[in-house]
Amino acid sequence: METTATFPTTSPGQSLAALVKAFTIALSLCLLVTALVWTYTRFAHSQTFSAALPPQVEPLASIPYTSAKNPDLGSYLVPLITMPVTINGFNQNVTFLLDTGAIITTLPLSYAQAANLNLNELPRMILASLTSQTVFGYLTTMEADLNHHSLNLPVSFASIDTPVLGRHGFLDTYTVVLDHVNQTVIIAGTASPPLAN
Repeated sequence: METTATFPTTSPGQSLAALVKAFTIALSLCLLVTALVWTYTRFAHSQTFSAALPPQVEPLASIPYTSAKNPDLGSYLVPLITMPVTINGFNQNVTFLLDTGAIITTLPLSYAQAANLNLNELPRMILASLTSQTVFGYLTTMEADLNHHSLNLPVSFASIDTPVLGRHGFLDTYTVVLDHVNQTVIIAGTASPPLAN
């Protein structure tokens, strides 16, 4: 005896309805996964922030990011920190780019001239060596006022355009949180006692 398999027949309208139903289910799953990832990311950011800065640690400063524009990239946010600095009796407000890749806080050479410093009398260090060009920095110290807290930081002078706040003496001394969710730089740690007003 020979058996023949029979398959239920569906009309083109039924096939289209089944396809639309499957697509709707797949789209709903994608949206659900996206919502879960978004929620996890927000939660992870808040947990990272809490872990980096325990509740008992009082921040020295909380500084909002600064908006900047690039002709190719459009608008973006930059961690800039403005504070008054004193170098060899020379006082000026300086806006630093917080640079986690910079070895040391570095100012343009013009600041050394304004502070009447002779670069030949300062210790010299190599800041960067790219291909055949070596960038030297000339070392001294500066006093900065961060939210009425005195900071004594090593600083170098070099052929750069933008002042940068780097690792040695700052990022390796203070807890610095780049809170991208709240678009804020939070600085905590032990600094000198608050300055008198």
